[in-house]
Amino acid sequence: MKKQQGFVGLVLVGSLALGAVAYTVSSYFHYANLGAETENTLITKQDDNKNVMASYSTKIKEIAQAAKLGVDAQTNLIKIANEARYGEGGSKAVMQWIQEQNPNIDTTLYQKLQQVIDAERTRFANEQTTMLDIRRTYKVMLDKPYSGFWLNVAGYPKINFKDFDVVINDYTETAYQTKKAESIDLSN
Repeated sequence: MKKQQGFVGLVLVGSLALGAVAYTVSSYFHYANLGAETENTLITKQDDNKNVMASYSTKIKEIAQAAKLGVDAQTNLIKIANEARYGEGGSKAVMQWIQEQNPNIDTTLYQKLQQVIDAERTRFANEQTTMLDIRRTYKVMLDKPYSGFWLNVAGYPKINFKDFDVVINDYTETAYQTKKAESIDLSN
């Protein structure tokens, strides 16, 4: 009977040890997978942010070029219309009592350009916020005792968090360095 109880105790201790090893191995792989997934999500989000920025900057340049082409075409049309009316040197009259109808410059492309700039800047800011949220979540996992332990055992973080700072402008950089937010100069 005592041998049988000793055997049952040994089986029980062995089962507990095996369960602890299985739990430990499972925890390691869970957090190693979580680290790999999170870092790849963060890297991919940054690449997506680059894609968004490239898309909107190209779109803005193309609309601005189209607007310039439109202005150039209308300017050329006015020049041709005036030359057709008055000759190459223009009117030589001292006073002219006619009311001319010249083509007007269409400003709809400029309005569209402003709308695109506004929409795309907002879109880019939202994408940057998403990236920051992923980074924050990952940093919290690294800072927590249990998940941080296992992520560190698995070799994480493998990235430099500074590589995932947001893209900002000179105005913002200066304001944060000087701790002063000046009024925005719209004349530049």
